[in-house]
Amino acid sequence: MKSMRTVLIGVALTMGIATGAIAQGGGGGGGGGRGGGMMAMLMNGITLTDSEQSQVKAIEDKYAPQMQEFRQKMRDARQNGTPMDSASMQQMRDLSKKERDEIRAVLTPDQQAKFDDNIKQMMARRPSGH
Repeated sequence: MKSMRTVLIGVALTMGIATGAIAQGGGGGGGGGRGGGMMAMLMNGITLTDSEQSQVKAIEDKYAPQMQEFRQKMRDARQNGTPMDSASMQQMRDLSKKERDEIRAVLTPDQQAKFDDNIKQMMARRPSGH
């Protein structure tokens, strides 16, 4: 159960980053709608240019179908009262990291530093025993 929580946080981070960046419209702080609080925290202090927004959106679109499959597997496992299989969890973590790394690569060095800081803060707020 603890590892599923970790995977869920990782997925939320990954999906929240891209969606939050787009929701900001290039401004700092927005991120309304689904999961807005998490997205706002991850993109806090980061202002994206139109070009960066387009690139982040393309990355999000690239990974969205696969991430949706993993989210469905998690939902199915949760409904069945069983944890998601460890191979799928690892694949999901790997995919999330690849997406996060690609998004990070779009950012300027200053934005990357803030992005990394925001992730550290988010991870520090995870429940103990992640």
